[in-house]
Amino acid sequence: MNQREMPRYKCLNVVHALKISHIKHRYQDKQYMGATLRFEGEGFDSIDTPPSFGLGHDLHVGGYYVVYWPGYKTYLPAEDFKEGYTRIFGHCIDVSRHPPSVAHAIAAGVHPIKVFRDHKGWTQRGLAMKSCCAQNTIWSAETRIRKPYTRTLQKIAKALDVEVRDLQETGAK
Repeated sequence: MNQREMPRYKCLNVVHALKISHIKHRYQDKQYMGATLRFEGEGFDSIDTPPSFGLGHDLHVGGYYVVYWPGYKTYLPAEDFKEGYTRIFGHCIDVSRHPPSVAHAIAAGVHPIKVFRDHKGWTQRGLAMKSCCAQNTIWSAETRIRKPYTRTLQKIAKALDVEVRDLQETGAK
């Protein structure tokens, strides 16, 4: 998809979701081929779903297209979605590329560098050695005393095998 990041929501899992604004069912020779979904808000491409999408549910405008980690996609009726999920604002982590524990920790406010470092089982010193940065630089970033320079983030991201955007907090330059 070529679009901006989908909004995130949290219940037991952190998910990405879009509210459906238009549904066009597709048929070929009277056989159901899936639906084309369009969404509320600017910057989101329409999506063609497979015939199995939303099994057990009738798709309705106002319902939600939901993406769980690691990329499982489903439909939730508006009432079910609104009852179980709360919108998350702030740092966005791509739940299709990282495990739920990482997304949950970041959503809870833990600095992304610390989350990914802990996920690897590394100490600050270990990350500093692997990224060729000073341990104090790692500590200063994780405790939010000082925002790291872009070049420093690039070195840390490479060591952690993540993208720089995964380590940037909202408003980071």
